[in-house]
Amino acid sequence: MNLKEIQKQFSLTIRNPEKKRSTENELIPGGSLNESSAIKVYSEAYIARLTESLGETYECCWWALGDDEFFTLCEKYIRQYSSTFYNLSDYGQEFSSFLEGYDDEMPYLAELARFEWKFKDFFHKKQEQGLSKLDLENVEKKRFKFVSSLETFYSPYRVASIFQARQEGKNDIDFNIEEPEWSVLYKKNNYVYIYDPGEAAYELLQRLISGLSIETAIENLSELSVEPASIQRLFHIFASEKLISGFITANTRE
Repeated sequence: MNLKEIQKQFSLTIRNPEKKRSTENELIPGGSLNESSAIKVYSEAYIARLTESLGETYECCWWALGDDEFFTLCEKYIRQYSSTFYNLSDYGQEFSSFLEGYDDEMPYLAELARFEWKFKDFFHKKQEQGLSKLDLENVEKKRFKFVSSLETFYSPYRVASIFQARQEGKNDIDFNIEEPEWSVLYKKNNYVYIYDPGEAAYELLQRLISGLSIETAIENLSELSVEPASIQRLFHIFASEKLISGFITANTRE
C-alpha cells in the first residue's frame, strides 16, 4: 500500500476498530502494546476528542440527555460521520439530523441541536455596524437593508428559551417546551442577543429582510393578530441597536 492508502485505512480502522484491516500489519506498536491494543488507544482518543468537540457545541443537548446517553449517541454519530475539518469546532453539523426521531419523550431534541449549531455559527460571525441615524421620511415606502449580524430562527418548540435558561445556569425548565417560538438574533458589542418578537412581528421582519417595503410587508398581517406594541418594539430595536445598514432603492443600495 502507498502512504495515502495506509492513511485512509488507518482512519477507517480507528473509527471502527472491531473490523480487522490490513493496517494493523503496518503498525509498529510501542512498549508492551500489540497491534490491536495500539489501534484501541488511537480509537479511544479519536472518539474522546470528537465527543469533547460535540459537547462544546451541543451543551444543551448534553444537559437534556445526561452524560451516559449523550456520550453513547456521540460515539454512534462519530462512527457514522468522520471529521474532515482542521478546526474541530466545524465538526457536527449533521448532529441535528442524526437526532431526528430519536426520543418520543424529547421531540424537541433535533430542533435544540439545530439552534445550538445556528448559535455557534452566529457567535463567530463578525458584527456589522448599521446606520447611526435613519431617514424615516416616507418610511412606509422604504425597503431596508439589514446588517449581516442579524438572523432569524423559527422552531415549533421553545429551544431558544431552553438555550437561554442554560446560559443563565438554570437546571429547571419552568415553561411549556412544546410551544412555537420566533427568535431574532443580533449582535451588539460582540454579544449575542436573542428575543422572541411574536409571530406577527417575526413574519413582518422576514418580509422586510426579503426586500419588501413596510407598506407591502404589512399587508395581510392582520390575519396573524398583530399587536402594535410588538411591532413598535421591533422598530425600536432596529434603530437603537443599529440593525439597518441602508435602504434599497429601485436601482441602488444606499
